[in-house]
Amino acid sequence: MPREHFSMRLSEDERGRLAERSRETNISESELARRYVSEGLRRDLHPAITMRPGRVGGRPALASRPRLEVAVIVETWQQNGRNVKAVAKYHELTEADIRSALAYYADFSEEIDEVIARKRRIAERYERVFRQASAGR
Repeated sequence: MPREHFSMRLSEDERGRLAERSRETNISESELARRYVSEGLRRDLHPAITMRPGRVGGRPALASRPRLEVAVIVETWQQNGRNVKAVAKYHELTEADIRSALAYYADFSEEIDEVIARKRRIAERYERVFRQASAGR
C-alpha cells in the first residue's frame, strides 16, 4: 500500500520514549510511530480488540482475553457453520465478544484471512514432516 509523508510534533519525552523503544525493538522510529498510529486507529474503531505484541506488529486479539486472537475466533466461526452461539460456547465467551471479533474481521478480513491461511500452511507442512518421519520408523 503506498504511503504518504506526514510529519508531527512530539514532546521531548515522547520522542525520547519512541527512540528508546525503537532501539529495543530494532524497528525504525518512523515505522514504530506508523504502527502505533495504525493500531490506535483500529482500537478507536474496535475498543473490544487489542493488539498482542509481535515481531512484525500487533496481532488483533480480544481485549478481555488477549491471548485469544481474532483469527482463532474467526476460524472457529467458519468451521462451525458461522454459528456465533457455538463459538461463544466453545471459547467460553459471550456472544458480544464473538460479535466484536467478527466486526473487526469485517473491517480487516484480508489481513485475518491471510493469518488463517498462513497457519493452515504451517500445520500442513508439520503434518507432512510428521508423516514422513513416522513412515521412516
